[in-house]
Amino acid sequence: GVGTPPVRDIDAREVALCQVRDLCTTLLCAVLPADHPLAARTVLRPADLAREPLIALPETSATTRLVAALFQQAHVEPQTAVVVENALGALALVRGGVGIALINPLSLAEGAGAGLEVRMFRPRVVLRTCLYLPAGRLFG
Repeated sequence: GVGTPPVRDIDAREVALCQVRDLCTTLLCAVLPADHPLAARTVLRPADLAREPLIALPETSATTRLVAALFQQAHVEPQTAVVVENALGALALVRGGVGIALINPLSLAEGAGAGLEVRMFRPRVVLRTCLYLPAGRLFG
């Protein structure tokens, strides 16, 4: 499988069933409708999003936890409009004008972000993507 690193509340016995290897790192990005006023900016920060409806991933998501910590450090209360299970759902809602999503840019592959604006988000949030392999097998 491919996914984010395991979070603390995942049962260690489940993680032990896998070999977890880093596949790549990316930087969190902001995705917004093309006609959104913030699309004029090249970089977005928590303060820029203080009054914006956000499309969030579940609280158990490693990305959500990193984003929550950044907003807390910036003394900004995020305005979560809706919680979705995955980034593709978030992109569909951004496309529908529901709000702004902070996601892993890998989710934009194969045209998933067509018609949307992608902006850098600061401070930088490094996202790890991991490869999960069955434990006990040898992979080169």
